[in-house]
Amino acid sequence: MPSSSLDRAESAPVPHHAAASSPSSMDRLALLVMLSGTFMVVMDFFIVNVALPAIQRELHASAGALQCVVAGYGLANAAGLITGGRLGDMLGRRRMFMLGLMLFALTSAACGLAPSAPVLVAARVAQGLAGALLQPQVLAMLSLSYTGLARERAFAAYGLALGLAALLGQLVGGALIRADLGGLGWRACFLINVPVALIALLLAPRVLRAAPATSGSKPDVPGMALLAAALSALVWPLVEGRQQGWPPATLLTLAMAPVLLAMFAWHQRRLHARGGEPLVSPALFATPGFARGLGVTVAFYAGNASFYFVLALYLQDGLGLSPLQGGGAFTMLALGFFATSLAAPRIAARLGRSSIAYGPYCSRRATGCSWRTRCCRGRRKAPLRWPCC
Repeated sequence: MPSSSLDRAESAPVPHHAAASSPSSMDRLALLVMLSGTFMVVMDFFIVNVALPAIQRELHASAGALQCVVAGYGLANAAGLITGGRLGDMLGRRRMFMLGLMLFALTSAACGLAPSAPVLVAARVAQGLAGALLQPQVLAMLSLSYTGLARERAFAAYGLALGLAALLGQLVGGALIRADLGGLGWRACFLINVPVALIALLLAPRVLRAAPATSGSKPDVPGMALLAAALSALVWPLVEGRQQGWPPATLLTLAMAPVLLAMFAWHQRRLHARGGEPLVSPALFATPGFARGLGVTVAFYAGNASFYFVLALYLQDGLGLSPLQGGGAFTMLALGFFATSLAAPRIAARLGRSSIAYGPYCSRRATGCSWRTRCCRGRRKAPLRWPCC
């Protein structure tokens, strides 16, 4: 869609229907269009896991390339989120939402049609950036389009969409690979985004309210570039170093990672001191517990992402499970995540900060359960027999 079409879409008069006490069919359709963007972005974090063994076989991808397929998407998405939000403030949220949908459809098609592993990695990075442009607009539009009880319901639906995306991602991916629609195999896991994004793109100018762009501050492009360079310098040697025998180039690149991170931190402090808006405000680290909480979160998700990656390969290549069976194993994990997310506010309200201790406790129990499956190595479906733990 050309930029002039996006301009007309942003300025088209759409009534503010979301504040009504009883949602109409148009209200529900608008919410569905907004949530479709978030659903696709989150689902693509998970759907690729069950496709990794098939990708490795067809594209002759190395273990490092598979890691880049997973990590490239997440890193690009994380690095671009704040900049994507700033672009929505400056140029209009609905316009950027529609642009994000269009780019996500194009990059999903590029992933699905990738002829080689390097092309797939590049397409996944681009897909992550498209998701970074798309996601912030959804939260902003939900906040602006709904008030009172309607807003509470909208954000509850947003949380539900996140949980369902994680829940269905593994299972849908396994089902698509097994169905082998049109001989596409694992490619259908990416191509399924294209019709969904195009339908949402057609509906968006008709059902979403056009919010005026705010002046906002300019995106911190140097900060984003430094952060992307630092993360790349950290991840690339760890992914490719062992496979290549740790040549000097990988060690030198890895040594550059802390230097680039220090430059990023210096740039953020300098921009903040000059009255600008950095990607990461240094003032946040003055909040007690913020740095510790951030460290715990980073450590958790680093381990969580690697766990999903390794488990996907183990279930199919190690135990010989089908993609659908492997997706079923992931679904059990997502169900637990989904149920706990719904119960977490009540648990936190009742137990306070001590509720955090339940996370490591549950992780320890889960580790014990996975260890017990070693006694069932000869059984193909042993990993699915978690209730016996």
